[in-house]
Amino acid sequence: NDAVLVADLKTSFTGFELFDAGKFRYYNIPVVSSTTPSTCPNVGGTTITVQGSNLQSGYNDTLLCRFWPKNATNSDKIFLDPYNYPPDQSVMTTRAYMDSNFNFLCPCPRNTRLEIFAVEFTVSLNAQQFTSNGPKFVLHQPVELYATTPLSGNQEGSTFMFLLGNYFVAGPGLQAFFDNSYVAATFVRQDLVTTATPVKPIGYVTVRVSNNGGVDKSSSSTSYFFFSSGWGCPSDVETGACSWGGRQYGSCLKNSCNCTSGYWGRACSLIP
Repeated sequence: NDAVLVADLKTSFTGFELFDAGKFRYYNIPVVSSTTPSTCPNVGGTTITVQGSNLQSGYNDTLLCRFWPKNATNSDKIFLDPYNYPPDQSVMTTRAYMDSNFNFLCPCPRNTRLEIFAVEFTVSLNAQQFTSNGPKFVLHQPVELYATTPLSGNQEGSTFMFLLGNYFVAGPGLQAFFDNSYVAATFVRQDLVTTATPVKPIGYVTVRVSNNGGVDKSSSSTSYFFFSSGWGCPSDVETGACSWGGRQYGSCLKNSCNCTSGYWGRACSLIP
């Protein structure tokens, strides 16, 4: 069962006299099933929520999260501690804590030597023994977005779109954000993902990418324009396009409007 046994701890210096040394807690073996999120940038600080069983039996001062590849040792320079952590920690181990709602939380580690690296995620309730067979966790350089194509599309959404950047990570947290709206993105390569645009009002939006469901988004971004479903030219214009009310006032030419005589302006919507 989930019961925790707390025993009186006594010590002796002579083998006869016993002195109270506080309490000692026995707990059931903790198990980690998943984390939210399951990826984070290698600059550290992202808060991770741990899901599993028997995680509520430790004390806050002995709870640890470890991001560690199987069979790795401290002889690997990537995992040595350059930040002078306490002896029971490395650069890939962070202090965990239990919040007021009994959620097991810990920050993502900082290790800028890593670009994209999959590790095993484990926890310890006593700062010594760690769980086994933990879920996979991916550390990566902060995701970057360089360009998107096309630059505009119908406000009704579903426009197929390419997003070019770097440090994309395959997984359920890979998403494209159009202002505050988001859609799932499909991993193609570390530097390329695809998506289909959401339904949005007419106008410009800012596009960003996240590997972990929006917890951390790309600092770099691009602009995208949603045009009216009644507009005939999918050009990147601010006030309209080449058709209005079912009538054509111009034609699309290289993503801009070639206006019919008598009409002018970027969207062929102005009359002299």
